[in-house]
Amino acid sequence: MTYLSASRYNARSMFTGSQMRALAVFCILLWNTAALAGTGRAEDLFARSAAAVVQIRVIDRGRLDNKSKGIGSGFQVGDDGVFATNFHVVSEFAHKPQRYHLEYLGRDGVAVPLKLLDIDVIHDLALLQAPAALPVTLPLAQVALAQGERVYSMGNPLDLAMTIIEGTYNGYVSAARYRKILFSASLNPGMSGGPALNDAGELVGV
Repeated sequence: MTYLSASRYNARSMFTGSQMRALAVFCILLWNTAALAGTGRAEDLFARSAAAVVQIRVIDRGRLDNKSKGIGSGFQVGDDGVFATNFHVVSEFAHKPQRYHLEYLGRDGVAVPLKLLDIDVIHDLALLQAPAALPVTLPLAQVALAQGERVYSMGNPLDLAMTIIEGTYNGYVSAARYRKILFSASLNPGMSGGPALNDAGELVGV
């Protein structure tokens, strides 16, 4: 969009009144179409991917109220019920497995136990095993992201509900020792461990 300064240009000398009205209507339609297109993409990705994303909970065995010590997000990466999340989401359990246990909360509100399979502290990753697989597994992206491409993050912020947030991929963090995606969007506590998806709904990060 080009901005014309009123101090340099006289719009009336360029367009007639009817042309200005037609241009205004065209701009409004174009704006609404772009907005609806973006909303539709996020809505479509949520509908297709939400069934693969769960809330991960670290539960203190010593508490009678079954209160969570920590809450994060995770997602299924294997058809055999293997989930991925961030290591810091399950770190309390990893350090003190005798005191805590792991579970995920299904969409039906039922808690399902999890086993810790493996961890990668350097890259802040963990793999978990569920007793049964979910119907949806997120596919891994085969093509690298382009600068400025849209990225969508899913998770359970602040223990409220499953959400999807649209942002922008801005390359890798230059000061990081290991590759970390610079994702420009508003993320909240509780979304840690959730998937980052490209426009096709493929997994590009955690």
